[in-house]
Amino acid sequence: MSEYFIRACACIFLLISLVIQGCKEDDGPEIDPSVYPISVSINPELGGVELSWTQINTRDFQRYWIIRSVDSLPDDIDVTDLTIEIAGQVDQPEDTVFTDTRPPQGSVIYYKVLAELGNRFLVSPTVPVVREFFPLGLRYGDAVIEPIYNTLFVRDQTGRLVTAFDYEEKKLLGTSSISSTNPNLSAGTFNGQSELYVHAIGNSELTVFRADSMFNPIQNDFLRNIASVAADNRGRLYIAFSDNAGTFRVHQRAGFGQVANFTGGQSFSQKLVGVYPNGNDILDATPQQVELYRFDDNGDFITRITKSISAAGTQFLSSMAFHPDGEFVIPFRNGLILDKDLNPITLLSGNVVTSYAFSPDGNSLYVANGNTLSQLEVPSFRPLNTFLLGFSTKAIFVDPEDNKLLIVGDVVSGNNLQAVVEIVSLP
Repeated sequence: MSEYFIRACACIFLLISLVIQGCKEDDGPEIDPSVYPISVSINPELGGVELSWTQINTRDFQRYWIIRSVDSLPDDIDVTDLTIEIAGQVDQPEDTVFTDTRPPQGSVIYYKVLAELGNRFLVSPTVPVVREFFPLGLRYGDAVIEPIYNTLFVRDQTGRLVTAFDYEEKKLLGTSSISSTNPNLSAGTFNGQSELYVHAIGNSELTVFRADSMFNPIQNDFLRNIASVAADNRGRLYIAFSDNAGTFRVHQRAGFGQVANFTGGQSFSQKLVGVYPNGNDILDATPQQVELYRFDDNGDFITRITKSISAAGTQFLSSMAFHPDGEFVIPFRNGLILDKDLNPITLLSGNVVTSYAFSPDGNSLYVANGNTLSQLEVPSFRPLNTFLLGFSTKAIFVDPEDNKLLIVGDVVSGNNLQAVVEIVSLP
């Protein structure tokens, strides 16, 4: 039975109840917000909003009604208004918790709890829920890059329009048109600024954008056959090439001077480079092989570890998902998890999944696929929770400093899909 059918039945039931009560007394149901005031608390959570309230202890108790609106609800609300949106009902007086699993989209949602007592209703104060939900000014959010200094870079479906969004200040920083078709994107920092690195496979051009000046790119025609680029917070670029030598290089961002050069890797055009949370370990992944480059705190090379991967598949994530302690990494969309020594330990699904993100404490792994968000326990990777979202996800990321989950996806706006980001506080 669908949730919408249940809600429709709830609306009809409330209307019938009101009509019956209206027949008992000419004045209709009594609204009494002063007697037994209901205290409501809100807990925004993944995929929904949890409400709790004080119990009503009267003999004439019939049920609680939970109503909501994206517009403010007045204290003298007319309970006979058929346009009232009912989120649900609770029939037992001791049950004082309700989770709205499908809250409407909007930056603020307003809730009230009504206690139906015979011919009267006790009405709670209006409680607003702030859901940090922001449009990104793009049709479709296709490729999303891991946040850098509170900045998200999002590319639209055409592959040629990239927007920078500051999710701390809740504002768009700028949008740039990219000349190359379906370029690869990566992000990093330089001199305390967020930067976007854009290149196309086989192209000799690496274009650098600063997040705060997206209209003024810095173009550098200095390298050929770039397959993937990653950056650390020390001003270094790690570049994997698709040439026959399987080249992997380290360059300084300042002047792009070469620091180290390695050969002997696989000559795949599909590669993905990622930097571990410690900033010293770099992973270069291909569909059949992964290579770990380890550097010390001074940036000097220590060792290289190479492992063949037989079940990797061919589709990469937009950026790798790293465990905060470096215990696990997920480079591929089929959910193959590698341990710190690059040994495969489990394959989550074998299906193409949108995105993965480890929680800041490392105890959970969030998996986004379509409009579903799953929470897995780490290190067993057994399912804990499943949340239904109000839109189709493209990527999820975790902000470890603010303990927030960033969910980027597409929502229906008129006849179009619009790219949005929702920011959810983690438990």
